[in-house]
Amino acid sequence: IRFYTLHVIALPLLAAIFMAVHFWRIRRDGGMARPL
Repeated sequence: IRFYTLHVIALPLLAAIFMAVHFWRIRRDGGMARPL
């Protein structure tokens, strides 16, 4: 149960952090979306 709860909490949190960093990099680079 604890293992499952950790994943349910941690995975969306990591995804949110990744998206925030990604959008911050796009803004910093002048708003141009580069291919991944």
